[in-house]
Amino acid sequence: MTYTLALGLGPWEIAVVLLVLLLLFGKRLPNVMGHFAKGIKGFRAEIRDTREQVIHGPSPARQLEQAAHTDPADRAVKESTSV
Repeated sequence: MTYTLALGLGPWEIAVVLLVLLLLFGKRLPNVMGHFAKGIKGFRAEIRDTREQVIHGPSPARQLEQAAHTDPADRAVKESTSV
């Protein structure tokens, strides 16, 4: 029984393509995988922070950070509308 995957390629064709890619980009592969791992770690950290903010609300450090990045004119508008 012959299996065909995406684009009508069988398992042997895909193996040949992967081998060629490995030969072409083999030296850069550890560097690429390192960047990929850093991206995954950063994504997980952001998911964790977002989950904590939803459950516990923003931390005091996060509130100070957000206040520092807010324009003073925006703060004045927020304070006048909240009264």
